[in-house]
Amino acid sequence: MKKLAKIYEYFIYVLPAVLFFSYFPIIAIGSNESMNFELSLPLIWLVLFDILAVVLLFAKIKFGKKYPGITDRRFFAFSWLPFFATVSIFWSLNPTRGILTAGILWLVFFAVFALIFLTKYFVEDFNKEKLIKCFLVSSCVVCVWCFIQCILDVLNVGRDASLLCLGCTVQSFGFPHPNGFSIEPQFMGNLLLAPTLYMLYEFIKKRNLKNTLLLGFFAATLFLTFSRGAIYAFAVATIFMLVFEIIKQKKAAPLKSLVVLVVAFLFTLNLQGIFAAASRTNDTYLSGVNKVVSQLSLGIIDFHVTPSEPAPETEPETPTEVSDYDGYVTESTEVRLMLSKAAGEIWREDKAVTIRGVGLGGAGMALYDHGDTGSTKEIVQNEYFSILLELGLIGFAFFVITGFLIIKAFSKNPARILFYSLFIAYAITLCFFAGLPNALQIYLSPALLLLIYDFEPKKLKK
Repeated sequence: MKKLAKIYEYFIYVLPAVLFFSYFPIIAIGSNESMNFELSLPLIWLVLFDILAVVLLFAKIKFGKKYPGITDRRFFAFSWLPFFATVSIFWSLNPTRGILTAGILWLVFFAVFALIFLTKYFVEDFNKEKLIKCFLVSSCVVCVWCFIQCILDVLNVGRDASLLCLGCTVQSFGFPHPNGFSIEPQFMGNLLLAPTLYMLYEFIKKRNLKNTLLLGFFAATLFLTFSRGAIYAFAVATIFMLVFEIIKQKKAAPLKSLVVLVVAFLFTLNLQGIFAAASRTNDTYLSGVNKVVSQLSLGIIDFHVTPSEPAPETEPETPTEVSDYDGYVTESTEVRLMLSKAAGEIWREDKAVTIRGVGLGGAGMALYDHGDTGSTKEIVQNEYFSILLELGLIGFAFFVITGFLIIKAFSKNPARILFYSLFIAYAITLCFFAGLPNALQIYLSPALLLLIYDFEPKKLKK
């Protein structure tokens, strides 16, 4: 059992790194008309970790040990949402997707339960410093890779080597925006929320060179992803944390972190301008900067700086390209709003759907049958509307209750402001996408941070 406990411990140490590989590498198993069947490193980690936790749990129960966590009322309260989601498969419009989603939901549920309730009994000498090191080093490595991706694309290196998504290259805006090892930049930005907010919290507690550099580096990479959802979420979470700390400390010292964040943003903004000027498109430094400001401000701020006219082709082999967008891309917002509106209409049209939803995994099929999309693989790009459509008022009520339980669970934690800020950030990002497999960090990262700030080894009693 000691060897298994050690393996369990190592699985926790590698989790921060594993979460970054949400799409590369990917094991494609197949597909049907409504979904792709794929395995990623985080999903493989999730299955193996849960197996380890179950083996250790039952092995110790066999020796007459009792786990207080299993009888904790919160354990059962947190299970209401996945339980109802699983039951909804019986009326799901897409039972195959529903079964697979429910499976992942229960795997996540038990993994979080194991990390929070069982680790303190399984691992008596858990090394928090080692977990912090793994968390920060893996974040740094992936951030470096994001900058390398951008440089490779500007140098016209193919996507097979850079791993950039199709819409991430200079062809879109004249400058690249990295997706790391995830499927899209919005997921890469989402992955950086936990390490960036963690460093912001640590910087407020202790302003030293290490915390300053890491906060600036993580924030700059987050801005580099050009993900509005992640950037907006980080901005709101930052304001929340700073206001809380200013009130708590009764002084304005926490505002010094804004200097680091502003410098990080300006650094990235200038870098994106340089990338635009150096790219194979006809964009200039000023047009690149203008596009960043226009996109992030939803077109409110636009200096109307246009790229230079393509020069005559003196070398036919390397013609100057014209980027696809010249500023704020309204389609990216309008599509999300259209899908959310359509989901709301379907939800309201039928009383049964209003109460219990179309069933877990059925949103894509419902949108297609309603004539709102051209493919059953299209889903609602808003988790709240997705839950409302698939699980109805009952499921949404369980979702809200779960949120309140999370807030209450961390109310006495010494680092509660970090957790609350992270939850606020994740809550905002859920307005920009829906789905479970590509965003496991939303559920697992808070549990990891809890081990850093609130781990106390305990012994089981017979």
